[in-house]
Amino acid sequence: MSGPANFESHLFGRGWLSSERTHRLNWAGAIGFRVWKLKVGPSGGVHMQVDPDGFEFKSDGNSWRVGGKASGYFAVSKATVSINARYEYTTAYSSQITIDRNTGLVSRGELETRHPTTLQIAGSVRVPVTRDLDAKVDVRQYDIRLDLDNTVSIGPVDNRSQTHILAGLVYRISR
Repeated sequence: MSGPANFESHLFGRGWLSSERTHRLNWAGAIGFRVWKLKVGPSGGVHMQVDPDGFEFKSDGNSWRVGGKASGYFAVSKATVSINARYEYTTAYSSQITIDRNTGLVSRGELETRHPTTLQIAGSVRVPVTRDLDAKVDVRQYDIRLDLDNTVSIGPVDNRSQTHILAGLVYRISR
């Protein structure tokens, strides 16, 4: 949408013929408004595992998230610059686990609520080198605070962070 408001919505599902497996449904969306050259607004989503025998949202593996998103494209001299940022706060439901040290069997207990957070930042610069060749650099950073402990995970990880830097040439086919 090129006007002052914009929206996006994504839906993914996976169903199984077997009645013993849970179906999965994941929806994510965002609405926003154009502020200068940025699209800024709230975002959210839901991840659900749907049991064919009955559905209850507050169950192990389900979650919902809310947050904010900003993205924009700018022309600086002959270069094209893009930036994207997203922050999400999640409410996730996980069952407590206990492990029998003699047999290694894992049993599930009471349902716990966790609140992981995600921060993603990305930017790219693309500069024409010749008529059909551009130089491009992409930088992406994400940080996920998982809010895990030993009651819901074996060997829990506090957070995951990663930075990706990609640089190269892009060939454009001009007609």
